[in-house]
Amino acid sequence: MSRAPVRARPRRRPQRLGIAGLERRLIGLSALAAMVFAALLLAPDQPQAQAEICQRHNGAAACRIW
Repeated sequence: MSRAPVRARPRRRPQRLGIAGLERRLIGLSALAAMVFAALLLAPDQPQAQAEICQRHNGAAACRIW
């Protein structure tokens, strides 16, 4: 029984980003940076507030990490 020859898949050339691709990537990175910045502004880390919540619901020994 003869087998058909197996053909290798042709290599794809790496695509170069055109102007539209660069703009899309820039928009994506800008959106990511804006979301991280907004998260830092809207929800800053407040250890004292977290410690008060912990002490309200747990004993003082459980909350000594603050």
